[in-house]
Amino acid sequence: MLRLYILRHAKSAWPAPATADHERPLNKRGRGDLPKIGKMLVDRQYIPELTLCSSAQRTLETWNGIEPFASGCQMEIRDELYESTTSRYLAAIHSVEGNAPLMLIGHNPVCDDLTRLLMTGDGPVAAEFLPTHYPTGGFAALDLEANEWGQVKPTSGNLIDFVRPRAL
Repeated sequence: MLRLYILRHAKSAWPAPATADHERPLNKRGRGDLPKIGKMLVDRQYIPELTLCSSAQRTLETWNGIEPFASGCQMEIRDELYESTTSRYLAAIHSVEGNAPLMLIGHNPVCDDLTRLLMTGDGPVAAEFLPTHYPTGGFAALDLEANEWGQVKPTSGNLIDFVRPRAL
């Protein structure tokens, strides 16, 4: 059994029109959500050993805000997680060796699509999640039926938790 966490970046700003999408920072609300998300990770014992993070400014700021709560977690910046697809996120998961808890910090619609692809749709958390959208700062925890990351397949997971920042 593997544990996967999928975190959509916190709420971002829409600065001057000349700012490239890749360089968009978090806004005040997004920065304010990060300590609450970090505390939730600790309180629920959702600490990954490795985080794969998109190279976009807003995902890196999201990592920087939760990193103090994720003691001992290593982070790798992955360009392929920016302006990406579900299959590229799945390939990133498959590239990880071992079976330690893993977190992805990325973007929608892929965070939403990947969560739906991996989960079976069974259970109360899934029933609550399925009719909703994946908000900025949204966090999914899945238990996956696999022994190593290269074995992860669609519908191999049980969505055990889904957290919206406004609920913290």
